[in-house]
Amino acid sequence: TPTDDPSPNYTFSSTKAGTITYLGSCSSVTTSATNGDNTITLVNMSDRTYSNCSIKVTDASGNVSEPQTMNTFTIDTTAPTISSLSPTDSIDNVSLSSTIQITFNEAIDNSTIGTNTSNSSCSGSFQLSKDSFSNCVQMSSSISISNDNKTISLSPTSALDNSRIYKIKITNTLKDLAGNALNEHT
Repeated sequence: TPTDDPSPNYTFSSTKAGTITYLGSCSSVTTSATNGDNTITLVNMSDRTYSNCSIKVTDASGNVSEPQTMNTFTIDTTAPTISSLSPTDSIDNVSLSSTIQITFNEAIDNSTIGTNTSNSSCSGSFQLSKDSFSNCVQMSSSISISNDNKTISLSPTSALDNSRIYKIKITNTLKDLAGNALNEHT
């Protein structure tokens, strides 16, 4: 799964103590292994998917192990951003029963999507207000997620007031699959 940790740990087991050799795109400052479980911390990892990392252990007699291949993993330390918002900023004559749709540049963790569905409090990762977030509009509990978890669609439980300016706030409790928080957006 994606991780927001640029220095993830990797644990492997060796039947002999020896010197670790790193193959592929991964490395560590740890160069010796013990008999049993060993945990190394990978270093200098940038945002991307790693699929060619492996290690070998050479014992004191010069015997070299078969390469032990690490499972493919992804480093993602970049916060998600909003690609599009509908209705767009500063638009007039929006339908009073309009659905709000937000598309992000990457997949969002569904468990971090939330909104107020029971009263006028301003809570959750998505908020809609006509009074600068002293109170918020109650939203429907039916949230639609599409486009490989990149697009969220939601609606107020009742029609919006005519001739009012509404603001949308998306808070930093909204996160991507690696756990990176969105920079709050109003």
